[in-house]
Amino acid sequence: MKEKWKMYLLLILPWFSVVKLGKSSFFRFLPTIIFSDLVIALISELSRELKWWKVKNPIIPKLATDISFVFGPFTILNFWIFKLTYKRFWLYLTTNVFADYLFAYPLTTLAEKFRVYKMVRMSRKQLFLLSIAVAILNYLYQSLFVEPFRRKQ
Repeated sequence: MKEKWKMYLLLILPWFSVVKLGKSSFFRFLPTIIFSDLVIALISELSRELKWWKVKNPIIPKLATDISFVFGPFTILNFWIFKLTYKRFWLYLTTNVFADYLFAYPLTTLAEKFRVYKMVRMSRKQLFLLSIAVAILNYLYQSLFVEPFRRKQ
């Protein structure tokens, strides 16, 4: 438990900003965020088999998905990016490119330095491109499935 304190902080701290999102934004984007978390969980399962990266001291060791990252900063950042940019695709994409670049390069370097996770068989460039692909998939899901369903109700 003692060695996992960083992982618990990573999971809990981002959630303090949710109150600023607003109830309507939270529920509007929640289906897409759940979808996105599932996609990342599937990618994490693939990562274990393909040895793309290795998480040090995960909260749940038997699970390939890094709970602290997926349900912490990744989830909350997705909420914020959707709230601030949705309906303006190019702004959404630019914001994600910037955030994904930060994640793939300087933040991954920091994570490796602090022994949170380590890249193994996936390069930072591949991680960056994978992150962009997931962002585009999220936008398509929100636009093509969630929004039309919301309008019908």
